[in-house]
Amino acid sequence: MVNKSTSTYIPTSDISKINNGDSTVIVDAIFSEVFKKSKRIYKETNGFFDPTVGNLVNAYGFGPKKEIKNLTQAEVKQEMLLVGLDKITLTDNKIVKENPAIYLDFNSIAKGFGIDVIARFLNEKK
Repeated sequence: MVNKSTSTYIPTSDISKINNGDSTVIVDAIFSEVFKKSKRIYKETNGFFDPTVGNLVNAYGFGPKKEIKNLTQAEVKQEMLLVGLDKITLTDNKIVKENPAIYLDFNSIAKGFGIDVIARFLNEKK
């Protein structure tokens, strides 16, 4: 379930659809919780934790696109215009982005969140 919502490596996941410009995606509770936790951590770290660095992650070959570009300083500056979790909101279970080119990447938080979901399940079975 976590992958269906937040994996950038699955083309049919909610986050992949959102990253490809589908503004009609209704996100589930998992996506919503990961987004809200990300917002909280983003604020607590003054933006040092930021899941909107996805375009840069991809450009340097660490994301699903495996692009590996040799970005110039000007290109990095241009990509940085798309970075900032404050440029995205969750409204009526839909992601609203200031710019459709903003690319969300929850890989730094979603795997740990998946473990939390498993722990919750196991704790309920006690």
